[in-house]
Amino acid sequence: LDSLMKADIFTLERKPYGGMAARMDALHRLGEQSEAIFLANIFIMLLFIAIETAPIFVKLISSRSPYDYLLHQAEHKFEMANLEEVTLLRNATQNKVQFDTETGVHRTRKEIEVEKELAEEYYERKKAALKDKPLVDWNWSLPFFRGKA
Repeated sequence: LDSLMKADIFTLERKPYGGMAARMDALHRLGEQSEAIFLANIFIMLLFIAIETAPIFVKLISSRSPYDYLLHQAEHKFEMANLEEVTLLRNATQNKVQFDTETGVHRTRKEIEVEKELAEEYYERKKAALKDKPLVDWNWSLPFFRGKA
């Protein structure tokens, strides 16, 4: 089994060691052998860092330009328009909730009044009917109520 594994490893295709990792490794090995290559590598890295960060430093050092004022103005307009829209939506929602609450309370009060009137009318009719009947014939069902009697 061990000999088969070694034979498979031996027959594997050998590819050249290339790519970015190989180049970085070669540069590292060259830098260890030569101080000039090491310093050149450091200066090239610093040059790339300076090129990449230069726009940021220029922006931080320079004074405000007309573009900055226009950008601030556009951002402020957008923020205020958004605030206005959110406020309108909040007010509309509050008005709808207040309307639903007040109409619901009014509707409930009116339903209670109607139920009381129906109950009073029913009891008045029942009272008038009971005056003429003996106690045995009383029917205590309440046909006008929504709930159980």
